[in-house]
Amino acid sequence: MTREVEWDLAYRQGRALPFSEVAALALSMLDEVAETLPDRQLAPATTRSTEQPSQHPSSLTSREQEVLRLVAEGLSSKSIARQLFLAPSTVNYHLKSVFNKLGADTRAQAVAVAARRRLV
Repeated sequence: MTREVEWDLAYRQGRALPFSEVAALALSMLDEVAETLPDRQLAPATTRSTEQPSQHPSSLTSREQEVLRLVAEGLSSKSIARQLFLAPSTVNYHLKSVFNKLGADTRAQAVAVAARRRLV
């Protein structure tokens, strides 16, 4: 079987997976990536502003945890806002707070770090 045929078969199988399996697979992959990341609490972030991660990274509020859980499910800020009856800017505010507390720069990184720390 050629690589192109193998890829096509894998692609079709992946497209047929239920969303719950896709989400579980994505979280698993993010967890693997998170394990390779340096612990961002030990040194200041170099790619971010002068803001430092919180000394208590697991102290996410219940709303921050809820927003992060929905991010982990692949929802956009706009979709999260609709689901939680918030303004998209409020969702982004919560995400910024999550990023600061977890020392993350992106949604994927925040989900990976939170999964590794069993916060979501």
